[in-house]
Amino acid sequence: MGLRKFVEISDCAGHKPTFRQPFNATPMRNLIRKRLTEYRIDALDNIAVAVNNTKANFAKRSALNSDRLYLFINEHNKTGFAQYIDRSANFIRYVAGLSASQYADELRDAAKDLKYEIMAKMDRDNFMEWAVPGNPERYQLRNELEPALDKLIERKLEDFRLGFIEGKDMNATTHNTVNIIKSNISHTCKSLNLGRAPFPGTRPKSWNK
Repeated sequence: MGLRKFVEISDCAGHKPTFRQPFNATPMRNLIRKRLTEYRIDALDNIAVAVNNTKANFAKRSALNSDRLYLFINEHNKTGFAQYIDRSANFIRYVAGLSASQYADELRDAAKDLKYEIMAKMDRDNFMEWAVPGNPERYQLRNELEPALDKLIERKLEDFRLGFIEGKDMNATTHNTVNIIKSNISHTCKSLNLGRAPFPGTRPKSWNK
């Protein structure tokens, strides 16, 4: 047997995830891992650009130690993280088709990899800033960010397994159900001879009968 090749993933902060990813899996899994790794690099770059632009704007107002700055940084991280999972999920659906749910573990591991890197970057930044007067708010927000990312992973994975794509139109069954409900409501209103008042504070003539 040949040696099994692994890529060890570190969170760059002295801690390592408990899993290791073999790269001698099926061609489909290798394709997914390769593309999701590329997407992760893009996501980190995009988050960094957003954070740096925000810091530059706060620096102009001499507000680099503002609570609002760290709130914005958290939002940039959460937004970039969610977009990464959505982009990765869409790629898996595209290449795997009806078998996409079989690769939910790849999506989960990839999301965890990005989370480790985001948290490690934040920890490094906080460590470097210990030399200057600290803002305790940034540490609190850091501690709030990690569970927020975990919740995003759980929700996005659940959607992925269900085949639900956030923001897409409702499926035909849901459309039919909604149309039936709306039709029933309209029919009920007509049966009761109800109408909309032409102006606030007035009543249709039919209501005076």
